[in-house]
Amino acid sequence: MSVIHLEATGQEALARAEKLLGDLPGGVEKAVRSAMARSVSHLRTGSVRAIRERYDISAANVRADENVFVRYSYQNGVQATVTFAGRRIPLYRFGGASPSRPSGRVSAWGHALKSTSPTQFLNAFVARMPPPASHTGIFERTGAKTSSGKDQIRELFGPAVPQMLGSRDVEERLSREAMEKFEDRLDHEINAILNGWRGVPYESPSNKNLKMDACVLEDGTEVNLTWPQVELIAGDWGVVTAVNFLDSGWVAKGNYTACFPGNTDVKDQFIPVSRMFDYIGNTLIRTFWPKQDKPLTPPLRDSILRTCNIWLSGLCGSGYLYGARCELLAAENPLAELLAGHITLHVYHAPPVPAQRIDFILEYDVSYMETALTA
Repeated sequence: MSVIHLEATGQEALARAEKLLGDLPGGVEKAVRSAMARSVSHLRTGSVRAIRERYDISAANVRADENVFVRYSYQNGVQATVTFAGRRIPLYRFGGASPSRPSGRVSAWGHALKSTSPTQFLNAFVARMPPPASHTGIFERTGAKTSSGKDQIRELFGPAVPQMLGSRDVEERLSREAMEKFEDRLDHEINAILNGWRGVPYESPSNKNLKMDACVLEDGTEVNLTWPQVELIAGDWGVVTAVNFLDSGWVAKGNYTACFPGNTDVKDQFIPVSRMFDYIGNTLIRTFWPKQDKPLTPPLRDSILRTCNIWLSGLCGSGYLYGARCELLAAENPLAELLAGHITLHVYHAPPVPAQRIDFILEYDVSYMETALTA
């Protein structure tokens, strides 16, 4: 049995998670647990790779006889204990085993280590055992007889997974690589939580596939709009429609909300911009609802500002916003409002607008012809 311990306590990455997610209920625990689960998965993959560096065996044959037990502990951080167990692996499953199928009296060959050549076993052969065993292996005649007078045989085995991992150097290397993976994944999980688990509605539904095979009128008459008609309906009228352009498949077409063209304010007219305003507003409410009715103190004010700006910075870094910031403006927080327990924070942000038109200007450059023909 081989045991590898992974521990995420007091590390720089964990401190960073506390700083960035400390004000989000359950945020740190969720990020750390997800990152640790990924690091354990990385460790299991790394263990197979480490075995195959030395032993001539496929990944599938390692996993076939590999029993991995993972136990998590969530006291004073997160710890994972990964235990590798398993029976010895039949020699037939290692590379170099021959013949490749049951052979009767033909001598068998096999080896486990890549550094050695296959060895011939004169008294061994490849055979498939009848049910319930029902597996193929390399079997050796022991020289003894069974009670029925037949030759007694035994199967030849290579080492088990724990034995192949057995080196302390290998275990330490795997542990180190897994913890490096933990720190990488923790940054990813932190950003995912700050960005709403990637459910950020910053893209327009326009030009996205529709699960349909026709656009029809009420009486069932099929309609396939021409491009000028699409531009009129989706562009001038602001109505989202469907188009099958050049028979490339049906997609939605239109970026405007129902307020267009009566309202051309950028935050109202575009579907993704309007949705981003809703998304940011709703997320702020859900995130800071637990802060309501707490003492209105400078630490509370600073905590809200810090958390909000970190989250907005994550949205900007992921391309969901052109830019964003949260400020507390004196003009919006007069003394009378503060005495009433009211605090106002101003969030400036700019979601991307959809690229509604991309134009190319084509020009014949005579200089290319002159260069080509006079060279």
